[in-house]
Amino acid sequence: LIRDYLQCTHSQQISRRFHCIVDLGASALLTSKELRKSIIQLRQMYVVNRRLVREALLRKQEHICTFQVTICGLDTRALDIRSQVFGEEALRWPSITWTSSDLASYLAETAGAIDAVVLTADATQTLMQVEPNTLYILGGIVDRNRLKGLMLERAQTLGLPARRLPLELLPSWRGSPVLTTCHAFEALARVAAGQSWSQAL
Repeated sequence: LIRDYLQCTHSQQISRRFHCIVDLGASALLTSKELRKSIIQLRQMYVVNRRLVREALLRKQEHICTFQVTICGLDTRALDIRSQVFGEEALRWPSITWTSSDLASYLAETAGAIDAVVLTADATQTLMQVEPNTLYILGGIVDRNRLKGLMLERAQTLGLPARRLPLELLPSWRGSPVLTTCHAFEALARVAAGQSWSQAL
């Protein structure tokens, strides 16, 4: 049943379907260990989608919100690591799509169809709302310091707005402003499902 919702094949209406890209275009800058960690994190996005659908069903919500996730920039090394870690399982995750197209090419294919915003802790402006008509771009990187500023630079190169998550809304937050890919995605997904940022983070 949950898989049907994630694949949008269930008869019940999914009123809002959200969109996210994980950009692996910088994988050449990652060590094999870092890239492996990045690939492993991607499964958590599928797990988050499943969990939120299950929670909505338990609450008997009339409409179910899900995220369609595209993993772009998949090169040979990333493909090999994905195969080593997950085998063919990764190809069967509903709502997750894999492509070798780089971010710029993928955006060109969807030009004008949907707005896009890059999420990075280096942005000066804050993301306050999560909308179904916006494509949210996350960097598929794990190093918090060595590659600092990479996604902000990517946003500037592509002429896209950059936003950071509103951690300032959490006075008790004492951790790094740089969240893991799966943590940032889960926050987006929970806000999309109706939670506040303080609940989602």
